[in-house]
Amino acid sequence: MNTQERSFYNNVTGFSPTAITGVIRRLDRQHKKSIELQVELGKELRTAKEWYNSEEAQAEMDDAGITYNSICEFFQSVAGGRKKSACYKLIKAANNVDANDNAVSEFVEACKQAVEDGESPKRNIEAFNKFCASGEAEVRETEETESEESEETESEENQS
Repeated sequence: MNTQERSFYNNVTGFSPTAITGVIRRLDRQHKKSIELQVELGKELRTAKEWYNSEEAQAEMDDAGITYNSICEFFQSVAGGRKKSACYKLIKAANNVDANDNAVSEFVEACKQAVEDGESPKRNIEAFNKFCASGEAEVRETEETESEESEETESEENQS
């Protein structure tokens, strides 16, 4: 947006492009912080998993009378009810950051670029892990593609 457009919107309309871009920047920072916190959680869960799988841990839990039927129950107990699959995604994210210290910043930048390209990037921890594997931000499919797919599915069902 050029200066003339910004001035027009600020003076003639009821909204402020500057305020909009400010909120977008704050959201981007929050997005980065959210991923960083999830990575931190993943590192803690990785340590917990390693401890749980040790012979020492099994003996200590037996001595204390603490039993879990599986690591699933263990994770749900120590990770605020999170299931094993969610914990493993967080652990994978921590491993990705260990492999590339800049992974979070690169992911946030790739998401920003996808938005600038008119796409809607996925911004969850699973998308982060896929980004680390592929180097590309995962984007949501457009409505046109989704409606085309549903039409194809309907015609396939009608044929059968």
